[in-house]
Amino acid sequence: MKVAMHSRVLLLFILVTSLPYLSSAQQQDIANPEDDFSGQVYRQALVIENTIYQDTKDSSPSLTSTNQVNSALESLGFQVTTLGNAKQRETEKAIRQFGRSLRDNGGVGVFYYAGHVVQFENENYLLPIDTKLARIADVRYKTVPLGKLLGQMKFAGNQINIIILDACSPNPFIEGLQGVTPGMMETKAPENMLISYACSPNKLAKETDSKGLFASVLLKHMKTVRTGLNEIFEQTSADIAQKSDGQHTPWFSSSVTKEFFFAPNENFLEEHAPKPVVVKNENTNELEVEKSDNQTVAAKKSDNQTSQNAEIFIEELATPPDDQRIFRFKRTYVNQQLANLNALLNDARVIPIEQDGKPWFIFDFVREGSIYEKLGLKNKDVIVQINGFTVDSLPKALKLFEALQLEEKITLRIKREGQLTDFQYFIDG
Repeated sequence: MKVAMHSRVLLLFILVTSLPYLSSAQQQDIANPEDDFSGQVYRQALVIENTIYQDTKDSSPSLTSTNQVNSALESLGFQVTTLGNAKQRETEKAIRQFGRSLRDNGGVGVFYYAGHVVQFENENYLLPIDTKLARIADVRYKTVPLGKLLGQMKFAGNQINIIILDACSPNPFIEGLQGVTPGMMETKAPENMLISYACSPNKLAKETDSKGLFASVLLKHMKTVRTGLNEIFEQTSADIAQKSDGQHTPWFSSSVTKEFFFAPNENFLEEHAPKPVVVKNENTNELEVEKSDNQTVAAKKSDNQTSQNAEIFIEELATPPDDQRIFRFKRTYVNQQLANLNALLNDARVIPIEQDGKPWFIFDFVREGSIYEKLGLKNKDVIVQINGFTVDSLPKALKLFEALQLEEKITLRIKREGQLTDFQYFIDG
């Protein structure tokens, strides 16, 4: 009776968390999992890029782009949250949620920031786009202290945290503010943390420095198979110093002692490689495959044909095609389904099993015509991951549920007939 109750709780958890969200989690073979820490650990990242500031005509000549960073981190198995041109409250909220997710999920966390910074009285400050520094006091109250981020990540208790600050451009905010200086002061990394600057402490990049240099070099080294964490940043610093004739040298501080590889092996990179996204061209009624390099290739299909990458409203489906993987929901439909809890708990059954010496949950029953069938799920589907997080126990599932309430996207990964499959769901409104 206890097992049955637990399976029903997990079932309800899956439905409630899966409907509103979308994720780009990639396939990973669980039949032969990596034994090392790098291949198994949960990965999550928060990327913030501020390029258009409200109180100045000057925009930050960002050395990177969120698309470039996001694509790279996703290809390395990270669940990425992105903010573009974020205000102070948005930035602080995102940092709090990121810290909470680190506490709940553990694993490896990456924070990547591109934009303006200042230093004042032995503290570094990130500048949101609504920053206005009319007087000295504004530095403390209208910016985001780096210490807030450090505190959230330090006390999360996860395995490794990495902070990357691509913030070396000349600063237009500090004229006339005595004691406020551009660049970043040196910050010693707390335990199990690495802090990286795109240029040396108290230095700025020259206007002649190529945009994207730091990001492109760093991301290249991240994708190098079995290259250690500290070695990645050492090689990045050396390469950029050489490319800039010694005028531009990144800096980092690390207290990380655990062995961690962004790319544990070639299979890991292949399994997490970005998948093409199919979009409809309204002018030609063709489906276009959008590739990772932002190029498109026309794929001629009739209107009544479906693709596993084509979005479809779940309300329009009785039983989805076998290749359907991406579903869209309307808010009203979700609310209607959640209002009928009795049906949710009786239209399917999940039971614990053991495969390959590991515990999992499997659908032992899926009622024909039920919401679960509309989700693309079938009898004997094994639940593997939700948003990249392995679901092998009820406590983990419930812990993940709490964390996902702050997220905006999710993928449900199942194992069907020995093959891994990702189902992506998102909601309008």
